[in-house]
Order: sequence, then structure tokens, then C-alpha cells
Amino acid sequence: MELTKKESFMKQIAIYMHNEEFEKAYELSKGFLAKFPNEMMSHFFLAKSAFWLGKYEECKTEAQKAFNIATDSNAMKMAAILGLDIDKVEVLCRQASNQQELVQIANDNCPGQVVISGSSTAVDLVCEYAKIEGARKARELNVSIPAHSSLMNSAQLEFNEAVTAAPINEPSRPIVSNISGKPIYSPKAIRNELNAQLTSRVRWTESILNMIDLGVQTFIELGSKSVLTGLLKRINNQVVGISIEKSIDFEKLNQE
Repeated sequence: MELTKKESFMKQIAIYMHNEEFEKAYELSKGFLAKFPNEMMSHFFLAKSAFWLGKYEECKTEAQKAFNIATDSNAMKMAAILGLDIDKVEVLCRQASNQQELVQIANDNCPGQVVISGSSTAVDLVCEYAKIEGARKARELNVSIPAHSSLMNSAQLEFNEAVTAAPINEPSRPIVSNISGKPIYSPKAIRNELNAQLTSRVRWTESILNMIDLGVQTFIELGSKSVLTGLLKRINNQVVGISIEKSIDFEKLNQE
């Protein structure tokens, strides 16, 4: 099947990024943006390539533009509910939702910590209901997109075009799915995962518990903070969590 002009741009940019040719990806992303200024993915690719080149302000600006196009509204938000179990939050989301306003569970971070996502009115209602039900805290997050909810559907459809264009190799190790919490093993399964990533709940608690059931006893977090290591302790405090924030932290691995 012959690729459209937009698909050709995305495929070539994805190949450059896959090969770590970030300068080429950046220049082609600028051309993509000039040709398709109102496409979410043109801003997304420019943001991603700018990040790898250390152009962080440009990355931040273009990422925000991508999100603005994806949501097409400022009437969206997310909030964290602390101190209620996920089943109770699920019920509150159903109570607050209607045909015009929607709120869903976006992240199951750990027992007693759930993130919700949706239209502002419905999110605010769940926060009010949660406090009445005894939540320790219900607070709005500093984001303006309804991540991991069906309100991201238009963004997901555009993102799927990029996924289709991107080369995906056979994984050398199983990858645990955010969507199901279970291992996936093939490029096809990875594509299916990515094609539902923006609109589906992140099942972090289930993912960790399933990995423990499979025999994983040590978890290594790579990043600038140790948020996931903290969540791990609240899910299961018998396993080992190691946070790698700086290169010197790799010495921790030799000590374990």
C-alpha cells in the first residue's frame, strides 16, 4: 500500500530516531511541521527530537502544542485520590460521569493511590465525592490533558499512524504491558499495546504483582527521581527496589 505524504514523513523520522540520527530527525520534523502545522504528530516528533538534542525549551513548547491539539480544549484535568481503594474510586467515576462529562481511572499507582482523568466538571465531582467517602486527599494535578482516558481518542488515532510507520524489533526480553499488566513477547503485541496506550488505564499495581508472581525480586528504576521505587514499597515491601538517578548510582547494582 502506497504511503501518504504524512505517513512518509513519520516513517522516515521514526527510522532516524530508531537509528539515533537525531539531527536528521530534528530537521525532518521541522519540515513535517511546516507541511502539516495543525497535526499533533508534527509537534510531537519535533518535541521528541528536540529533547534528544538538548533543546529543552523547544521540546517543552512543542509538546504543549501537541497536547493542546490532542485535547482541543482546556476543560480537561487529572487528579490524584489518596486513601480510597480502586473499586470505590471506580464507583465514584461512574457516578460523576454522564453523556456530556466523563471521568475515568487513569493510573492504578499502588494500593490507596489512584489517578483519575477526564473533563474538569466530572473530575471535580469525583474529588468532592472522594472527600465525603473519607479520602485522605483529593488534589488536582498540574496537567491539562485527560491522559489515559477515552477523551484522548483523537490523539491516539494520530499516534497510531506513527506506530504503524515505526520499525519495531522482536524484544530480547518480555515487556510487561501497562494495559493488561501481563508480559508481551512480539512486535505485533507491542504495536497493539501502543495503539491503545493513550486511552487505556495504566495498571501499575497489577504489573508489579504479576512480575513478582513470575519470580522478579529486584526492580531497577532509571530516571531523575525515585517515584516508582516508592510505589513499589507500598505494593510489596519484601522485594528490592533500586533507583538509578546518576551514573554513580550504578555502583548500587554491584552492592546488591
